[in-house]
Amino acid sequence: MSLQTSKFLLEKIATLHHNMCLDEARIAPIERDLMLSYVRQLYEHFLELPVKHRPHAPQVVPVPVPIVTKPVAEPPLVEMPKPVVEAPKPVVEVPKPVVEAPKPVVEAPKPVVEVPKPIVVAPKPIVEAPKPVVETPKSRPVSSEITALFEVSLGTELLDRLAQAPIADLNRAFSFNDRLLYSNELFNSNLRYFEEKVKEINYSTTYEAAQTMLEDSAILFKWTATDDRKKAARNFLKLVRRRFK
Repeated sequence: MSLQTSKFLLEKIATLHHNMCLDEARIAPIERDLMLSYVRQLYEHFLELPVKHRPHAPQVVPVPVPIVTKPVAEPPLVEMPKPVVEAPKPVVEVPKPVVEAPKPVVEAPKPVVEVPKPIVVAPKPIVEAPKPVVETPKSRPVSSEITALFEVSLGTELLDRLAQAPIADLNRAFSFNDRLLYSNELFNSNLRYFEEKVKEINYSTTYEAAQTMLEDSAILFKWTATDDRKKAARNFLKLVRRRFK
């Protein structure tokens, strides 16, 4: 097993890491999953890599050197002279005459009554949160084939009725495979452009506004060019319609 495979994986990891650093605050889930996949492949590659053990060098056993301790001569004892302590002389204090000072006459202060000032609380201004502004894309001439994509027939079967249940957040309605399918077939393999369109649809207030915006994408990326694109477009628009139920 060659190390060329590991070199190729490392180059892919470095390229993906560089692209993620360009917009670190908006890393897409597909980019994170790709990075985990590359790291897992690199780990499994090195697990399968054969390892040859090198012969060990002979160990050198150090010979202990005997330690010879020399006797230490004890220092001679020197007697210190005892200090001579003199007895303290008695201190006789002469009592001072006590002179009483006249007590000062202190007048009681008059109570000061402060009149409380009225507290006026200014009302806080009410600031309304700005509403999200959704720009309506300019309309283009739409062909009959594209118009037919947006016409969804209502089913009568139980499975069709369950498939028409409302969706609160369109971004959570797509699985990992759905994101890859719709971005590849309907948005020229541009996953980030697909996620931006999903956000704009969530901000739209009506299905008609979302349809006007998506008609430009259908014309730009040719949703009616092949049968696979038509099928992907119909399934995608069914989910969009459920967002406005």
